[in-house]
Parts: sequence; structure tokens; C-alpha cells
Amino acid sequence: MQILVGPFALVAIALFVVGGVLLFPSRSRSAGKKLLLSAVGLFVVAFVIQLAQGTPGGQISRANAALSVEQIKHQAVSYPYDVLARTPDNFKGDLVTFHGKVIQVMESGSGVTLRVNVTEGKFGWSDTILVNYRRRSPGEERILNNDMVTLWGEYQGIASYTSIFNQSIQIPHVVASVVER
Repeated sequence: MQILVGPFALVAIALFVVGGVLLFPSRSRSAGKKLLLSAVGLFVVAFVIQLAQGTPGGQISRANAALSVEQIKHQAVSYPYDVLARTPDNFKGDLVTFHGKVIQVMESGSGVTLRVNVTEGKFGWSDTILVNYRRRSPGEERILNNDMVTLWGEYQGIASYTSIFNQSIQIPHVVASVVER
């Protein structure tokens, strides 16, 4: 199980709270609320930073890394979300393709982490996957929230992380070689 919010966020919050208690031992109620809100804000920032750095171990296999963009696009298979979510180990390492709506973008240098809804329904898009990729050049067009994208990459299995509300989230994970708007 991979945890995207781990020791970094917990240590940051603990240090902030301990520092606040030491600096303000007799704090008023409003100072306590400010300290709590600051700790929550710090946690959110730590979560986004760590998530933007990508999922640990999210790399394309050597065999797939040697393929050209055209080969990846040609060999990638479009699996239904439910199939990958129910039996993830059966498809690890497979080249996959998805089309969907971007619901979250996190950038860190040339690294980009996306959350993409990949199933179109009567009332909008659903079924979220986690996508990591590296921009090919600094001038590459950025992907934004609500963009419609098509992506090709290697299926990594299920990524697990803890939300800011301490809920375990598990979603299919793809390391993309190509993301197009």
C-alpha cells in the first residue's frame, strides 16, 4: 500500500503544534483556533506537495520505455474502469489508454500528477484514475482542470493515499508516456 501523505505531513503538523504550544502556553481561545486552522492549512499544503511529487515507484518498465510514442499509442488497450479496479494485478505493466475529464492538476517542476474522471455518464464524468507524467519540454502546453484529455501509458495497479480527512483512497494508477488535450 502506497501512502502519498505520510511521515512528512505528520511531522510537519506535529512540529507546528508543539512549537505553538511552547511559544504560546497560555493562549486564548481565538489563538487556539488560529493555531488549529494553521495546522490544518499546513497539512493541506504538505498533502498537495507530496501528491504533486508523484506516487513512489511510479515508473514505466524498461520494455515500455523503449517504445516510440507511435508504438505506445498503437499497443495501448482501452479497458473499462471497473475491470482495472476489480482485478488490478491482472493488468500491471499493460499499456492502456483513457479519455476523460481532468478534475485536479498538481505540478512540481516537469512532473505532473492528474486526477482524471474516465467514465462519461448521463450526469457527467466519474471513475477517477491517478496519472503521473513528465512534460517532454518546458514549453509544453499545460493541462488545466476541466480539460478533456486522452492519455497513453503503463498501468501500475492501485495507488493508495490518505485524504486530508484521514480517509483511505484507492484508485487505478497510470504512468503516462503521452497526454494530449
